[in-house]
Amino acid sequence: MSLFSLPNVLRRSVPSDGSDNAPAVRPSVVSTNDLNAQLVEEAKHVDQHLFFGPQQTVFEGERQRVIHGERKIQKNAKRFWLMSEPLSMERDSTTSLIGFPTEPQTRSGGLTSKMSAATRFLGQKVAQMKFPPSHVNEDSFCDGCGMDPIVGNMYSCSKCVNYHLCESCYQLGIHGFEDSKLLVDVREDFALRKVMEDSKNKVPEEVFTVLLKTVCRGQVDKFNFLAKWITAVVLVVDPRAR
Repeated sequence: MSLFSLPNVLRRSVPSDGSDNAPAVRPSVVSTNDLNAQLVEEAKHVDQHLFFGPQQTVFEGERQRVIHGERKIQKNAKRFWLMSEPLSMERDSTTSLIGFPTEPQTRSGGLTSKMSAATRFLGQKVAQMKFPPSHVNEDSFCDGCGMDPIVGNMYSCSKCVNYHLCESCYQLGIHGFEDSKLLVDVREDFALRKVMEDSKNKVPEEVFTVLLKTVCRGQVDKFNFLAKWITAVVLVVDPRAR
């Protein structure tokens, strides 16, 4: 059987209890408890890095950050994301783990001035697009998307020196979950469900599945762009029919 045959392409479901024999269900509708149980099993084979993050989920001015636990899956009917909770509300009880710096570190001057200026300009544009005016973390840089400086909540790796993420990249699973098969399955299934809803089920799901798996090779952003175009073509109304 071909690798890209329809039966193989459609194997995106995960067992509801993580076993090979359990009936398969859509990853996006599996309960968060079951998804997180599978994520824990998957993470046993990966060196997970904990992060320092905000004491609460929303900034209210300058506030100390504390060590967080492992990221867990949260979701609603439209999307999913990863989030963690503080292990302690007292920063002093956690900084001794790695000697977390009390003041922001300045970046090394290895890049040329022109490259540094260009990087900062692009990072500032990312910040403007992703967040409204909010708390600004001075002398910070998101190693996920390049936001410069990081606006809003910032997360700093407890093991890697001067490695920071903005909240969006942290929720995507950057720096720890890039190779997660489970998250890939869940992300793809949410994308498929959304385009099926947008297309009002007028396009067979198998068509979108092949588009995602084979044409786009799992690149959800590329898939969303093409699927949106296909949906617009299918749903277009002939003016003569009015």
